Amino acid sequence: MRKVRRAAAMAVLLSLFVGLFPLAVSLPAATSASVVAQRQQDLAYLMETLEASHPDLYAHTEKAVFERKADSIRQNLANMTDFDFAIELQSLVALAGDSHTMLSVGGLADQATFLPLSIQWMEGKWLLSVLPEGMEDRLGQQLVSVNGRSVEEIYEAVRPFYSYDNEIKLRRQFRQNFYLVPLLQHYGILGRDAQNATLVCQDGSGRQTAFQLPVVDGDALGQLSLCSLSQQRSQVPATEPDRDVLYKALLLDEQTAYIQYNACREDPELPMTEFVTQVDQLLDSSRCEKVLLDLRNNGGGSDGVLVPLLERLAQRGQQEGLQLYALIGETTFSSAVINGVMAKQVGFTLVGEATSGSVDHFGAVNSFPLPNLPVTVSYSTKYIDLGEYFAAAEPYGAGPLTPDIPVEQTLSDYEKGVDTLVEFLLQNEQRTYELPYYLRDGQPVYAGFSTLQDGKMAYLLPAGVTVLYGTNPVSFADVQDHWAQQAIQFVASRQLLQGTAPGVFSPDEGMTRAMFVTVLGRLQQSATGEAMTPSGSFSDVPADAYYAPYVGWAAAQGIVTGKDAAHFAPNDTVTREEMAAMLARFCQATGRQLEPVQSPTRFTDQRSIHPWALEAVAAMQQAGVLQGDTQGRFSPQAPATRAETAITLQRLVEAVLASSTH
Repeated sequence: MRKVRRAAAMAVLLSLFVGLFPLAVSLPAATSASVVAQRQQDLAYLMETLEASHPDLYAHTEKAVFERKADSIRQNLANMTDFDFAIELQSLVALAGDSHTMLSVGGLADQATFLPLSIQWMEGKWLLSVLPEGMEDRLGQQLVSVNGRSVEEIYEAVRPFYSYDNEIKLRRQFRQNFYLVPLLQHYGILGRDAQNATLVCQDGSGRQTAFQLPVVDGDALGQLSLCSLSQQRSQVPATEPDRDVLYKALLLDEQTAYIQYNACREDPELPMTEFVTQVDQLLDSSRCEKVLLDLRNNGGGSDGVLVPLLERLAQRGQQEGLQLYALIGETTFSSAVINGVMAKQVGFTLVGEATSGSVDHFGAVNSFPLPNLPVTVSYSTKYIDLGEYFAAAEPYGAGPLTPDIPVEQTLSDYEKGVDTLVEFLLQNEQRTYELPYYLRDGQPVYAGFSTLQDGKMAYLLPAGVTVLYGTNPVSFADVQDHWAQQAIQFVASRQLLQGTAPGVFSPDEGMTRAMFVTVLGRLQQSATGEAMTPSGSFSDVPADAYYAPYVGWAAAQGIVTGKDAAHFAPNDTVTREEMAAMLARFCQATGRQLEPVQSPTRFTDQRSIHPWALEAVAAMQQAGVLQGDTQGRFSPQAPATRAETAITLQRLVEAVLASSTH
């Protein structure tokens, strides 16, 4: 086992120690009048400057709350160490609820003390990831408590200290600063004179073990031999963050290109335009079907740097049918989140975990020092509403960017050196591709008419809408291994057919007349945006029924007729010949002509088809939309099941798009 020693120990732990660290300077409790005066000046300057400089300091917290906090600090200035004062100032700034507005106390860092450990969040638990040599058996175990306080209690106790605008950002900062003794002392987790801390960890079988860690200063930490969970992996994955480069590209296999983008900055030795050329050459030299753009380790910078690459990959995705995936996670922050939104806007599927950066957020950071305490205060200069620029941002608002396909790293994979997310994309045999959609009243409307043709997405959507791309995965417990499973997923992901209950599709139940007309209406609406309102044509179609607008539309278009002049019979199961007739009339009414792809067939039960349905059955058979069984029967009066309907609809969509592109 390799050890992390001396200077490397500082790199392992201090690399986590970023952004916020109002650190301890242990001064006597008795503070001179001159120091109190300096602190009063710093406090006043902090509030005045933030109020004047921040675009909306009180967006999340009323000014009165800030003032009460400032008064509390002011009343205790004489009883604080520099550390207490610094952390109280940071807690004041944190009231802004802005991840970019915070104190950074680098001037006090060399006087801090530490616990020699690190933790990481995995599988919904806080796991020990760095410990002193000799404690290797505890690596990967769950940290339960410190000095009798559960990790959950500590998390809540230190919450006021952090500047965050979503819980993922809070969790990230908690992890980064957990080992800082002054912070734990300030919130009563450790005593002021603590020389060690008692920790309790729990293994996979639930057995708990208590052990102690010493409190050490920076010099002592640098002399310790530490062991790390990352060093226990049996191998290092090819997707391991490369801290020596800003971006790089490589092949993971013959079908998958991988691009790692570690910071939103341009490499002066490899301008982005040249890197785009390298990526083109890599794709041209292989038979790639997938491109993975990894934003998981990117903390931000300038969001415009990546634009040439996004545009080129989107272009190739449309031309070549490439599956484009953007990988996101906890570390994805600030401009990297903006790049994630941009990627989704141009056709990428987001995969991974929620980001610590929020989509709409305060940003464009500036800073100023305080007059006396050696701290720097960073603050936002504007509010960035990405929804004003990208329709893909609208569903997220001020929350984190969340994945279309959630995949979390597992501990067992980590120990084996396997990147769970990337392995999922490499091994997932089901072809997952994004569907075109547009937003209506803030909600996605997926193109019912959409399918891959020769590796490219063909679709019909209303003129003038902004076309977005995204996955809409569905899962029904009762269609696993069903003969119509793929078709059911096809129509459900396009919002044409829904389940009969949560997670239930009922594939072998009959398809009602009301539901079939609704599906045709949804197809037309998604393609044209056409408004549909109840007409009151039939006495057995309530005006408030979900299918009423579609029945009214279909009757007006001549697509359906009632059982008689007054009755539609919405709950009757549609027969196969009725389905053929409705489909033929639908195509005629909407101008969607189908090209024959099969020779005419005379079914063995041809005489059983009603005369009014003969022409429609022949047209749908020749277009490949409806077929007979293995004995050559059409079974015109047989009820159509929901599974049969799903297959018929998929064939209709494919036939319409094939005809419209020829």
